[in-house]
Amino acid sequence: MAANSKITFVNSQHAPVEVACEQNLSESLNSSNSPVLFGCRTGVCGACVVKIHSGIEQLDKMSAADEEVVLVMVDDPTAVRLGCQLYPKGDLEIEFVGKK
Repeated sequence: MAANSKITFVNSQHAPVEVACEQNLSESLNSSNSPVLFGCRTGVCGACVVKIHSGIEQLDKMSAADEEVVLVMVDDPTAVRLGCQLYPKGDLEIEFVGKK
C-alpha cells in the first residue's frame, strides 16, 4: 500500500493533491486546495457529495447511513459517496456534485 493517495478533481481547475492513505479526506482538503465543500463533516448534511470517476476500489464499502443520505441527495447514486466519509487507500479521481 502506498503512503499517500493522489486525489484528482474531475471538471475542476484545482490541481491534484496528495493526502495520507487512510486519513479522512475532510481533514486533508480545504477551500484552498479542493473544490469539495464540507458542511457538517459527519455525513448527515450531504454538502460534500462526490462522484468517484476512478479508484472506488480504494475505498471501504459505504455504510447504510451514508447510503441513505446519498440517495436523498442525488438521482443516480452510482459511484457517489460522501466526501467527508472517505478514507482513501489509494489514488482517486473525484468530482464534486454536492451543494454549491
